[in-house]
Amino acid sequence: MQDMALVSFVVDVLLSVLLIFLWWLQRRDFHALYWGLGHLSLTFMVLYWYLPQPLLPGYAWRYEIVTLLALGGWCGYWFGSRWALGADLTHWRRELWVLLIAALVLRSTVQWGDPFESLLSPMALLHYGVMAVLFALSGYWFWRRLPEYRWLGAILLTRALVTLVMPLASEYQWHLSSVLAVAAAAKIACLFGFFYLVLDQIRQRYRATLDSLSHGFMIRDKAGYIRTANTRGARLLGYSSRQQLQGKHVTEVLPRLTRAMADQYFQRLAAADAKPPYIDEAELLLHNGQTLQAELISSPYVERGQLFCLVQLLDVSERKAQQAALQKAAATDRLTGLLNRNAFGQHIDSLLPKLAVAVLVFDVDHFKRINDNFGPQIGDQLLVEVARRLQQEFADLSLARLGGDEFALALSFAIPTADPAETDTPPFLLQQITSRLLQLFSQPFQLQGLVLPLSISIGSCESTTDGCDSDTLLKHADIAMYEAKQQGRQRWVCFRQPMLERSRQLLFIDTELKQAIVRQELSLVYQPIYQSGTPTFTKMEALLRWNSQSLGVVGPDRFIPVAEESGYIVQLGHWVLQQACLQLALWQQHHPSLLVMSVNVSALQLNQPGFADVVEQLLQQYHLQPAQLELEITERVLLDDSAEVSAVLQMLTVIGVQISLDDFGTGYSSLSYLSRFPLQTLKIDRSFVQAMGDNDRSRDLVRAIVAMGQSLQLQLVAEGVETQEQAAALTGLGCQFLQGYYLARPQSADVITQQLQQVP
Repeated sequence: MQDMALVSFVVDVLLSVLLIFLWWLQRRDFHALYWGLGHLSLTFMVLYWYLPQPLLPGYAWRYEIVTLLALGGWCGYWFGSRWALGADLTHWRRELWVLLIAALVLRSTVQWGDPFESLLSPMALLHYGVMAVLFALSGYWFWRRLPEYRWLGAILLTRALVTLVMPLASEYQWHLSSVLAVAAAAKIACLFGFFYLVLDQIRQRYRATLDSLSHGFMIRDKAGYIRTANTRGARLLGYSSRQQLQGKHVTEVLPRLTRAMADQYFQRLAAADAKPPYIDEAELLLHNGQTLQAELISSPYVERGQLFCLVQLLDVSERKAQQAALQKAAATDRLTGLLNRNAFGQHIDSLLPKLAVAVLVFDVDHFKRINDNFGPQIGDQLLVEVARRLQQEFADLSLARLGGDEFALALSFAIPTADPAETDTPPFLLQQITSRLLQLFSQPFQLQGLVLPLSISIGSCESTTDGCDSDTLLKHADIAMYEAKQQGRQRWVCFRQPMLERSRQLLFIDTELKQAIVRQELSLVYQPIYQSGTPTFTKMEALLRWNSQSLGVVGPDRFIPVAEESGYIVQLGHWVLQQACLQLALWQQHHPSLLVMSVNVSALQLNQPGFADVVEQLLQQYHLQPAQLELEITERVLLDDSAEVSAVLQMLTVIGVQISLDDFGTGYSSLSYLSRFPLQTLKIDRSFVQAMGDNDRSRDLVRAIVAMGQSLQLQLVAEGVETQEQAAALTGLGCQFLQGYYLARPQSADVITQQLQQVP
């Protein structure tokens, strides 16, 4: 019996140490620690029980030692099972007190029998009873609460039964050998069950950690086979469980990867100069045959001396879709859905190395009038409709909205060779495209009950040199488009090199003009307007002149269009108006008659907020009567026919300022203007005056204009009078005022001052 006890002692100590070692590895599986310590206590108690008395250390304290060892065994099994079951141990002190009281009771039973002499003594029976209860409770809990560990519950229940039978079998030699064998087997099975439970819980915790990752995860070995994976990784690849993925070769989920490539990838991880992690993008083959874009993050992992590869799988299909959406948004005009300027330029640059490219830039003529009259909402809808028409007509070409009402398209063709028959020539292709473009806009647009006729001006440029790029093509096409506008709009102009020089000159003029006021390079000259049949004048027109330090004398026909295009005409117009009023005030101080100053006003200036208030302030500042100021507007201003223009003219009329319609009979003449707008003066354009001597038809036309003006009680001024015959004829037709080189050229303020001083 003692020999069996020693063998059992060695086995029990080893198993107990192994349990404690499992706790020591993680320092978190305390049930392994409690079970190991508890079983170790019981092992030493049994050893103490069965050793011969002379060998027992502390024999005089043998009952206390047995009691303490028994208490250690009870506590170990109780708290170990409770921890394994995940029970609430907040009241562990109370439970420990119960076991401690039981131990004190155990010690007090020695007086009724020596446990070293008989296992039927009260002390021995109480110990075996407590152990049986602990085994039974633990087995019951494992059976009920952890279905996957019911087998361990059955082993613990078996141990409880054997523990109850052991004192009787030992005392009466009742099937003792069989009972001891069952007890030993149950004990070893129980300990190995504890090992399995601890290891299985560690494995489950490891799996739960992997499965909690938001991305897929797998481990592959050196041969390329998948050892393990988490649930996310399996489902990412279309498998229902990780077991279906385990054992597969990585080439089965990476269709573009060969076994040789997989080996090379692993060698890269094993290299001495490896710098993991390695991040790659790959196309994964799903279990259903579909593919998935994924990001692979690989790192080396050594286990038991073998190198493995940890691979994280990130589904980047959504990110790719978002990136594609962002790229599309970055390349697309938000209003029309066409390419924007940046993306259009990149597209052209991608074509240029292999193909010749022609770029057409065009915008809607007079689009600002639509915006001003009907509002930006209608303007935006019109741009959307323009884009829709373009996409329907030119679906095979690259289209873009460059900004505002400016659009572009690009067509590519084979680089022309020496034999023209081998390919369409660029001029032929451009002529086809521009004809279709102009025809496309010949049909009016209908929006919200409005019928809007449109026209476009087109400029084009072709790639002719190897150094040509998108910026150059767009810039040159833009220059050609503005040339088309200068030529009358609704036409196509192809870029030519001299246009670039003119464009640079205009840019230089624009730059210098914006410094002209500060540099005091601007001045006014005044052309008298004579009353017919008299040698005196009481009104004059202020005309702007520019003597640039860098450009010399620049004619108004050169810088006024530039100022209108850039918007600087507003500042220029205000300066002219202020200087004209100042000069008129100086003249009026020394002249008895009421002088009238005529000043040209641009469309942009007239539409500036508060323009009428500015005019009124200038009149008050220089103590001028409103009737002394006459503002000349062109028919282009009236063509807008906007409520704003009409309102401004009405306010000026209320102030008392006179309104003159300049260059009547050219451009957009309409008799309805004369009735819709408050006009006091009509200026007959110089072209009619100069043609009077050519034929009777021209004379009759001027006579009709004069008669019409007289019937409407308008003052009539004939411009461009250059001969005595013209002056006499106009006087005879009843024209009240004459203006032209025959009567007087534009003169400086000093010359006009001298002339006024000679008037009696």
